[in-house]
Amino acid sequence: MTWSSECRRVVALAAVVGAGVAIGAAVRPRVHALSPERSGDAELSQRVRDFITPGSRDRLVVAAVDQYHTRIAGFGAGQASEFEIGSLTKTMTGLLLSEAIERGEVSETTALGSLLDLDGSPAARISLLELATHHSGLPSVGGGARDLLGVFWRVVHRQDPYAGFDEDEVVMQARRASLRVRGFEYSNVGFALLGQALGRAAHSDWPSLMTERVFAPAGMTHTRIPVSRREVADAMRGWSTSGRPAQPWVLEGYAPAGAVRSTMGDMVCYARYLLSGGAVVDRTMKKAADVVDGTRIGYAWVIEPNGVIWHNGGTGGFSSILLLDRAHGRAVIVLSNTAVEVDSLGNRLMEGLWARK
Repeated sequence: MTWSSECRRVVALAAVVGAGVAIGAAVRPRVHALSPERSGDAELSQRVRDFITPGSRDRLVVAAVDQYHTRIAGFGAGQASEFEIGSLTKTMTGLLLSEAIERGEVSETTALGSLLDLDGSPAARISLLELATHHSGLPSVGGGARDLLGVFWRVVHRQDPYAGFDEDEVVMQARRASLRVRGFEYSNVGFALLGQALGRAAHSDWPSLMTERVFAPAGMTHTRIPVSRREVADAMRGWSTSGRPAQPWVLEGYAPAGAVRSTMGDMVCYARYLLSGGAVVDRTMKKAADVVDGTRIGYAWVIEPNGVIWHNGGTGGFSSILLLDRAHGRAVIVLSNTAVEVDSLGNRLMEGLWARK
């Protein structure tokens, strides 16, 4: 499977502000080794060891799902261990959009300004489809230089870069934003607004909708959205690319872009729910817009020319990826408690696990 380098650049770990991560990686006080404590499927465990790229690691859990089996292999973690899944959250917010369309609450062409008070700003004319496919013209973060400076400072100091941005502030950022050319540009603020708008359309809120319309139907009983840092005080520690402890991310008003915490057991349920199809799921993965080199995008999902559909996630101390081959009923999931990317591992597992079958 060949992934477009440009697509990887703009999507991979996009929740992390790249410049801040680069600065953090310049000093390496500690290099973690992947935990020697193995559990689960021995063959899959060995494949992970064969395929994993060098880099600071700590705990990792991988799942391979097909029509007949679920295989899970853990290194210092298991199917009940909780991870920040970062921007994989966006795929769930995309499901909420599809569900809202199915219920007649919104359409793809519904203007953002009809649901949120954007005071006649350019952002008011953005459609929900443009938000879901990263074609809104909104920047990745915030509405101006002041917002970016705050995010940059917190990333450098391994803190939640979205702390202090509540829902009202996210709307204010959208009002201040100068829209760019409506091509593909990964936008965290866009998905934050999408989640907030869908909550407004349903006369509810985004966390409640996620529980009712995504977690419950998919059987995800150990997945949650923390609303305060106190709720994650005893959670698994995440580590930056430089080997330093990272503050847990809660994301506040940016939560619909990346705040979900889940387990491998629940992510397997999510993968099987997505593989099972149905009108709501199918709509999220239709080829809605071009990205580059034949790659297209659905509601958050990246759709490769060969049919593999994927999204990844990255926070200050965690990384993840979910890849789907719906034609053959297969999925690969990787969850890690370090910010080192796991895309290459997920890619190689998807290519290699069923090569002889």
